[in-house]
Amino acid sequence: MKNKYIKGFLVVLCIIALTLSVSRCSKINNDMTTSSSDSEEVTKVSNVVIDDEFSDKLSEGSYDEDGATTIVVTDNKVNIDGEGAEYSNNELKITAGKTYIISGESEDINILVNSSDEENVVLVLNNVNFTSKDGAVINCQSAKNLVITLAPDTENSLTDSSTRSDENTDVKAAVFSKDDLIINGSGSLSVKANYKNGIQSKDDIQILGGKISITTAGNGIVGKDKVAIKDGTITINSKEDGIKATNSEDDSKGYIYITGGDISIECSKDGIQAETDVIIEGGSFSIESNDDAIHSNINVTINGGTFEIASGDDGIHADENLVVEKGDITVTASYEGLEATVITINDGELNITATDDGLNSAEASASTTDEFDMKNRKSFGGGFEEVSEKAHIYINGGNLKISSGGDGIDSNGTIEINGGNTIVEGPENDGNTAVDYSGNLLINGGSIAATGSSGMFEAPSDDSGQYTIAMTFEKNYDVKTTITIKDSSGNVIEEISPDKSFAALIYSSSKLLSQETYTLSIGDSYSEEVTITEKINGSYKQGMFGKK
Repeated sequence: MKNKYIKGFLVVLCIIALTLSVSRCSKINNDMTTSSSDSEEVTKVSNVVIDDEFSDKLSEGSYDEDGATTIVVTDNKVNIDGEGAEYSNNELKITAGKTYIISGESEDINILVNSSDEENVVLVLNNVNFTSKDGAVINCQSAKNLVITLAPDTENSLTDSSTRSDENTDVKAAVFSKDDLIINGSGSLSVKANYKNGIQSKDDIQILGGKISITTAGNGIVGKDKVAIKDGTITINSKEDGIKATNSEDDSKGYIYITGGDISIECSKDGIQAETDVIIEGGSFSIESNDDAIHSNINVTINGGTFEIASGDDGIHADENLVVEKGDITVTASYEGLEATVITINDGELNITATDDGLNSAEASASTTDEFDMKNRKSFGGGFEEVSEKAHIYINGGNLKISSGGDGIDSNGTIEINGGNTIVEGPENDGNTAVDYSGNLLINGGSIAATGSSGMFEAPSDDSGQYTIAMTFEKNYDVKTTITIKDSSGNVIEEISPDKSFAALIYSSSKLLSQETYTLSIGDSYSEEVTITEKINGSYKQGMFGKK
């Protein structure tokens, strides 16, 4: 919806007036484009570069015990066999780049990594249960890379303190690194972060495997320049964001890249949040978030994966481009399902439930006031009837089903349907409509069956490339009332039974042929013949502010 408060206000004014008298690539650094009928290039360049993110050797999670330093910890005693480590005053200090195999338990220990060597520091966790009474459990201040390997068939637990002494306040995570942090192996790791974040790097984070569980008073996983996940089972319960990348100063960094894994997130803010791009090419995701489930301040690209999303705000949000190349996306609850300036759906299976709009395309407005700034979010959209040149929705393929309390598909600019199969079960209130647009609604291919209320009904544009039947009805029809469309030979070309009441229909398909006469029936109580003589056919009344 273009502006929730403005639209509602205008509807009230008009009612008063009437009574008185709208692929994964190995490198992603090109202009993001859509597959519209004109192949029109739309908006922002992505400067994120995806090269060889994951080392095959590190992905294996293997380590060499020969030459490794072995460390066995008990509460009051630490046995060190090898070089590069020393222990005093509850602090285990790592000073050389090599492999350390650590086991045991302690209720008061800090591991400080401070190595200037040109070799990685590899900490092999081999059944550890460590708690810190002040600061991070693992604190890497200097290393080429910090590698945490979860040894096979092990269970490891790290718990930090809920407070910090003055010298430790900058180390805000239970597992912290100033340099690149890599987690691999097949064992398990439980992180309980009582102070703030669970796992954090001031550089990059890579997760290549393991079973990782994070419970945190702050964010779950935080990487500054990037978070890259290849594999593993990751469970996060956080009071802030689940997974985030924070570099907002360099638009080639601050991104999240996920190619696999089984990821479950319950959080009080965003589930997955990036300053630049979120790029997902595979994996299984279960996200319950109070704010957006997936959020990027620039672009989101979904090129695979299975998603189960329940969000208190947007299911998936990008300030600029949101592209779905493929994937299985189910949004069971959201305020708005998918939101961006430009939304492009090229393929995939999408099932979206939203209390407001299912798909919403609008430009972010810098001139909004708190009155219209919904839930402290960046407000999308300007005033009613304001047409955005940048806002577009392109549906080029895939199977899309939307159930919305507000507009099913809403753009402050143009909506273009070129392929795929789209079903919209839109609003039951007359303040919204199944398909709402400020510029044009162009149906050039694919199929769409959109039902909803008739009060704000908008028929498709006459410039569409495919024939459409558009209808408004004198009454509301009940849930599960069947709509049937038959050709002149009595063959059923479409039959739908919406799960919501309806008083309007938009139906378009390549099955509709010029000069053919079709019979549209609703249950046993309504029947009308429609002959295809122009692009938009049928008996309809444009709703309040409707346009063609």
